[in-house]
Amino acid sequence: MERKKIIIVDDNNEICELIKEYLEIGGDFEVKTETNSSRALATIRAFKPDMIFLDIVMPETEGPEISRKLFQDNDYKDIPVIFLTGIVTDQEIDKMSGYLDGRPCLAKPITLKKLLTCIRSHMRSPIDASSYRSEKPYSLNSMKMQISSEFR
Repeated sequence: MERKKIIIVDDNNEICELIKEYLEIGGDFEVKTETNSSRALATIRAFKPDMIFLDIVMPETEGPEISRKLFQDNDYKDIPVIFLTGIVTDQEIDKMSGYLDGRPCLAKPITLKKLLTCIRSHMRSPIDASSYRSEKPYSLNSMKMQISSEFR
C-alpha cells in the first residue's frame, strides 16, 4: 500500500521535525517539511502531498496567502489544508467549530493523538471546497478580526 504524503509548512524547524517524527512513528506516512514560506508553493508542487499542515504566522508569506493560492489552483484545491497555529487556543478553535478562515485548524502545541485524528478525518472526507471563502484574500489581520468577532 502506498504511503500517504504529508507536508508541514512552518517557519519553526523544531516544530516541523517534532511533527514529522510524530507522524512517521504514529502512522504510515511519507513526511516532508518546509521552513521557508516563500518556497512553500514550489515545495508543495514538487512533493504532491495528500495533506498539508500549514502554519498561519510566518515571515515573507503568511499561511492564509499560501492556502488561498492553493485553493485557486485546480491541481491543488482539493488537497486538505489544515492550519496549525499558536495564535489561538484549543478552546478558541472549539468555539469556531474547529475551522479558521474556512480551513480546519489545530492549536499548537499538538499531540500525536490530535494529529492522527485530524488526518483520519480529513483524508477520508476531503474538505468541501465550497466552504472555503475564496472571494477575497485573507491576511493575518482579517483572521484576527474573525477570531475576535467570534468572542463578542
